[in-house]
Amino acid sequence: MKRLLFLLAIVLIIITNAVQAQDAATRFQKQHLKQTEASIVNALNSGNVGVEIAAAQTLRQLEWTFPDQEFNSTISPLSQIVKDEKGNTQARLLAAIALDGLHSDLGDEAITMTAKSSSNKSVQELCAALILTTGK
Repeated sequence: MKRLLFLLAIVLIIITNAVQAQDAATRFQKQHLKQTEASIVNALNSGNVGVEIAAAQTLRQLEWTFPDQEFNSTISPLSQIVKDEKGNTQARLLAAIALDGLHSDLGDEAITMTAKSSSNKSVQELCAALILTTGK
C-alpha cells in the first residue's frame, strides 16, 4: 500500500511539473509572438523555397497553439506564394493551408482566385477543397 501511494505521488509530481513547464513555454511564446510573426513574414518573403515552407509550417503550428491570434501580417506574403504560378508546388500547397487556417476574407479571396485560375492541378484542387470546407 505504501508503494502504491509513493508511486502515485511520484506520478502526480511528474504530471504537475510537465504542465507547469508547458505553461511556461506557452507564456514565453506569447511574450515573443510579435517578434516571431515578424520573423515568419521575413521568411515568407525570402524567396528561398525551403525557408518559405518552414515558415508556413511554423505559422500553422502557431495557429493551433494560439487560435485567438490573427497573424494578419502573414496574409499578404502567403497570398503571394499561393498565387505564384511559377512557385514551388509544395510551398504553394502549404501556404494555402496556412492561409486557410487564418480565416481571413483576404486569404479566402486568394484561395478562391487560385482555385479558379491556377494551371497547377494540385494547387487548384486543394484550393477548391479548402473553399468547400469554409463554405465560400
